[in-house]
Amino acid sequence: MGVILCSTFCYTAPASACAGPECTAPVRLPALTSMPGNLVYFQVFPEDPGVLTLRTAGGEPIAASIQTLGADRVFAPEAAIPASTDVVLEYRESCFDGPASATSSFAFATTEAAAVELRPAQLTLEEKGVLYANRQVTAVFVRLRHLNPVANAAGLPLLDTQAWVDGEHAQQIQSAELELVAPCPSLSGLDIDSCNPPILLDPGVHSVEVRSHLVGQTTQPEPARLEVDLRCPASPVPPVTGHDAGAIDAGNTTSTVDTGAREDAGAASAQEPADHDLSPPAPAPVSSHRGSGCGLYPPEPSGRAPLLAGGSLALAALALARRRRRAE
Repeated sequence: MGVILCSTFCYTAPASACAGPECTAPVRLPALTSMPGNLVYFQVFPEDPGVLTLRTAGGEPIAASIQTLGADRVFAPEAAIPASTDVVLEYRESCFDGPASATSSFAFATTEAAAVELRPAQLTLEEKGVLYANRQVTAVFVRLRHLNPVANAAGLPLLDTQAWVDGEHAQQIQSAELELVAPCPSLSGLDIDSCNPPILLDPGVHSVEVRSHLVGQTTQPEPARLEVDLRCPASPVPPVTGHDAGAIDAGNTTSTVDTGAREDAGAASAQEPADHDLSPPAPAPVSSHRGSGCGLYPPEPSGRAPLLAGGSLALAALALARRRRRAE
């Protein structure tokens, strides 16, 4: 089992404040803009969604109505739409101060009719690591990979996925990766620069469950589960020894990633990283390879260097601190 030093820094100004949308659609809008003509289902959220219409891009109306399919209320056409049809859904958003004044639209194209094919979902441990600042462990993180339960592309426009930790902490998943972070007691404070933070937890062993839902389907997939170990190490950073001494210089912040965890991805819980030298290298300003510009800011006397563990881990501990204060 090997441990890599992973020190990805980006010296950028903090992102602007993240505000929620002022207006929301009354139906679920898929991220994909193409879907089988027999699986055009828009899940309806409010009791009264207002006027919903479907038409072709050329203006021809498509008969559609609100129906109950499976356990969902959906807005769907009365008959399958032929393939290669450009379709427009029109709706009126709900805003904080009342209905939107103008009609909004969602354009998509239909493909050949298809059936949803399912497969067993999987949740595996991709990476595990610890974050250091001033030779103190500041946080522990894991990155999980989720294999969704849809075996073909037909069901992807209908797929909603949420992660649950210990039966709570629900978070929508938009990609195959899920990150969980446990700030350690040595972490005194953080500035937040992230609009899509990982799930923040107290240190310990946690049960993760990823639940997938297919809109309008009677048969739903089974969730994927995994137990992860996010306990903070008790020992400080070991001193520089041996052949590593000439290659590593002291710095402020770094992280370690347990690449051996990939080999044990099917295990119920992760093992602690191997006891290698974890002294941090001197920081060098580079950009995150994901280009997010978001990260963790440990308090520093001069300037701030946002830390991205593994190139993409954006730590945000303020929410956890507030939850702790409420609990007290």
